[in-house]
Amino acid sequence: KQWYQRRVRGELPRTPEIYTHIHSILEMFDLFSLFMFMLEILLKWMDNFADFWSNGWNIFDFLVTVVSAIPEILQIFITGSGSNKDVISQIAKYIRTFKILRSLKNPRTLR
Repeated sequence: KQWYQRRVRGELPRTPEIYTHIHSILEMFDLFSLFMFMLEILLKWMDNFADFWSNGWNIFDFLVTVVSAIPEILQIFITGSGSNKDVISQIAKYIRTFKILRSLKNPRTLR
């Protein structure tokens, strides 16, 4: 094993509770980022609704945010755990990553 693998594994407790806690933190971060993306779109709409739709990147951001929100909405209405819901959720989370990467590509959007 590589030295860094032994180091990381040695520092994390091997109890399932720690992984549940980390998963909960990541889920909260995921929902927070989705909320921030939705807030960004809402503020752009309030600024100039017609201008929003004339920019291709804004349309891309809107589509990514809507697709990312679908699993969260499904989670509210669908109870239980189904493989279809899990697959849709994973795909939407990967799509949300595209929006974050696009923001990093264009430093003007980070200001």
